[in-house]
Formats: sequence, structure tokens, C-alpha cells
Amino acid sequence: MLVDGFVWSPSTVSRETSLGLDGLHGFKEMPVAGWIEANIRDSGVRVEDFNAMTSSTVVGTMANGKQVIMSLGWCTSALEVDGTEGTVKVRFEGPDVTEVFS
Repeated sequence: MLVDGFVWSPSTVSRETSLGLDGLHGFKEMPVAGWIEANIRDSGVRVEDFNAMTSSTVVGTMANGKQVIMSLGWCTSALEVDGTEGTVKVRFEGPDVTEVFS
């Protein structure tokens, strides 16, 4: 049950500008994991079970029809539950986050 804060990054690389005393030299590139993060309602699953989730598929569907899909993801968040609101913020990272319009 999604509450709010659904954010994602489909990026596969991070680039950093390389500078020298004589000017711009270009950039260097490093691989990065894609990720999906959301604030969800504590309902229907034990929160502690998220820590064991690996090789997971995570799907979010936007109001405009776009789907954000992660394959082979793992939960990376240190889980904290807001008892007043009954919410928990979860983050999954992995090698493949894609955006698809249905």
C-alpha cells in the first residue's frame, strides 16, 4: 500500500567532470545501481521480512500509465516504522530499473 514518496532512478552510470589546470579534460564514468524507494503502509507483510528480500521484482504504476519495473532487486534500507502513521520507507537497488508506458 503506497502512501507517498515513490521515487526511482533508472540510471546505470554516474559521470564526473574531469578538470585540469589547463581546462576541461572530459569526464570519468562509473557504474551505479538503479533504485526504487517508497513510503508504504505497514500492512499485510512483516516489516522485518523486507531485510530478507533479494532477487525481487518491484513494480510501481503511475497515474499516467507509466510503470517503473525493477528486476533482481534487493532491499537496502535500514527499516524504521512510524508507529503513529503505520508507515515504513523501503528502498530497493538492483541492476535493472526500466520505465514502460502501457
